Order: sequence, then C-alpha cells, then structure tokens
Amino acid sequence: MYDLATGGETPLRLRSHDSARRFHATYHRSSRCRPAVAAGVSRLVAGGLSPEQRERQLDDLANLYAEHTNVRHPLAPLGDTPLRTRAELRAHFANSGGRTAGAVQFEATNANVHVTADPELVIFEFTYAGEANGRTFELPCIFVIRVRNGQIVESRDYGDHIGLARTFGRLDDLIDQLHDRDR
Repeated sequence: MYDLATGGETPLRLRSHDSARRFHATYHRSSRCRPAVAAGVSRLVAGGLSPEQRERQLDDLANLYAEHTNVRHPLAPLGDTPLRTRAELRAHFANSGGRTAGAVQFEATNANVHVTADPELVIFEFTYAGEANGRTFELPCIFVIRVRNGQIVESRDYGDHIGLARTFGRLDDLIDQLHDRDR
C-alpha cells in the first residue's frame, strides 16, 4: 500500500524479477492518474475557476484517460451508464458541476493506494470531504483503476451517491427520479 500523505510504501512480494520490473514500471507511470482524478474533480466542484481555468481543468482530467476507455459507476442509483471515450468523460466532468451548488470546500482526503498482483490494476481509496450548504460532509470512495501506458483504460468508481445528493441538496430530486423510473 502507498500512503499519499506520508509517501511511505508497504513492501510488495512478487513472484519473479520480471513481474517486479513490470509492476514498478506500471505503478510509477500510473502514479499521476490516481490522485489527479480526485484532485481535478475537487477543483471543478469547489468552483472559483475562471472559464479558461475550468476548460483547462476539463482537458487535464479527460487526458488522464485513454481515448477508448470503460468507466463505470456500479452503485449509481439511476443506473450505470458506461463512459467509453475521452470525449464522453470530458462531458461527464463538465456536466457534474450542477450537483455542486452550495459547495464551500470540496477536496479528496485520506487517500490510500492499494497495489494488486496485477501490475496494471490499482485500488484508490479516498474520501471527498468538505463543507456544503452550511454542513460538513465526508463521502467515501473507492476507484478500481486499470492503467496502461500512463493512461486510465478502465475504472470502476464506487462512491456514496445518496450521500452526494444529500450533501448538495438534491436528495428530493433523486427520489423523484427514482419514483419516475418505477412508473
């Protein structure tokens, strides 16, 4: 495990010298992807960016992903819509700003990266924390990310969607949408 706060690593035992070399090459190439996604989303949600800064942030976020990718949100209450291209991801990030009304502070905290036996696969565990609508919040997240050639090719993003809706005053809207789907 790699702790972003302290920069410390827990030793990892690998079966062969070749797998160790492959692991370290992939692990270090992917190091910018893991925290950069959470940090980039945090900057968008917190707001205060000029239009030019916002566009640059959207481009930077989208460029962390391969042109063809597969990003899923398995716990999304309204269903999981796959994001399969860099352009779809950029649009997803651009449209997420509507969920953030009332955000005073929004940042990724308690970040830990868990390495796996698969050198392309990392598990990024963190918490979105901050203040919105006069209340503090903590929203736990786990992203299971596959990185190739320094870009994210696949991600399963597990987050507290109900908590996010509650935090930003959109819980009633979510409930209405769920009721509409059941009719």
